[in-house]
Amino acid sequence: MDNQKNRLTSSEITSLWAQYIQDTISFCISKYVLAKVKDSEVYSLFEFTLELAEKHLHVLRDILKLKN
Repeated sequence: MDNQKNRLTSSEITSLWAQYIQDTISFCISKYVLAKVKDSEVYSLFEFTLELAEKHLHVLRDILKLKN
């Protein structure tokens, strides 16, 4: 019974999966921009975006693995 309380609903899984896809795209685009950009301000912005997306991806992976 406790296991059913901790399971995610289909709408929760859908939201997490959508966020995972968005963060994956953000991660890939940021890596590309960092390889091409020359402006230091833009570089630092995308560096921050990359770090944030990477953190989100780790959290989302953990949630999706643990809850299902």
